[in-house]
Amino acid sequence: SVARSVDARQLQAAGMAVNDGSSMLRTGASSAVGAYRLQSAQAQGRYVVQVLEPNSPVRLEVQASQAQVLAGGSVQLQARLLEDGASTAKLATRRNSLGGEALLVAPDGRSWPQRLLRTTDGSLRAQVRIPAEASTVQGLWELQVFAQADGVLRDGKVAFAVAQPTARFSGQATPDAASRQVSLPLQVAAAGRYEARGTLYATGTDGQLKPVAQAHAAAWFEGAGRGVLVLPFDQAALPPGFGAPYELRDLQLQDQSRMAPIESRALALRF
Repeated sequence: SVARSVDARQLQAAGMAVNDGSSMLRTGASSAVGAYRLQSAQAQGRYVVQVLEPNSPVRLEVQASQAQVLAGGSVQLQARLLEDGASTAKLATRRNSLGGEALLVAPDGRSWPQRLLRTTDGSLRAQVRIPAEASTVQGLWELQVFAQADGVLRDGKVAFAVAQPTARFSGQATPDAASRQVSLPLQVAAAGRYEARGTLYATGTDGQLKPVAQAHAAAWFEGAGRGVLVLPFDQAALPPGFGAPYELRDLQLQDQSRMAPIESRALALRF
């Protein structure tokens, strides 16, 4: 049934980071549904077998509740089994047998098993706590899910950023509707350069809010304490007919020294 096979050397030459002894093969176009046996005369040790079914209607959708999390915080994981063209009854049967396990993986290779619970809607969920000692290796963290339902195996993963809580927005932002400047108070826990950025929405003649300007501000803070970053929306001319009331949306706080997103708010302020 093998149409083509490549070894570890060929995979590595193509840019894939695989271990020696790995191989990849493609079955023929006439391959049928059923059980297949893999055999290698040179096999030694433990192996992981992954199967790609590009035309399968069954897939696993994996989602994390947040794209960025602070070390010591938590993120909710959800995994749902989807099947194109399946009837409601068939999909319900498939989901009722859904089970699996999850793994939290740090950029430095450390991992923590996570318990998955099936909910009333047939999905798998887990409340995952991020270790307080975040990885010193740059990169994204992953939640990997290995699920099975009614004999069908599926795996998936979702990536997100984890940062140390080196700073945060604190207190009440101070807007100035006349100058369109917004002062953002910060509480800083570690020395570094921090940046705030956001989008200003203004009200048009039709009474609808629309994005009209973006602004960012950054400054170096020598150590722990309090500080302020000011978003200068006054430097952008508003389109004709737009004015107050305003909304500040998509507000983000970045730790530029450590290349890490710390905080974000979809809707931060109305003024």
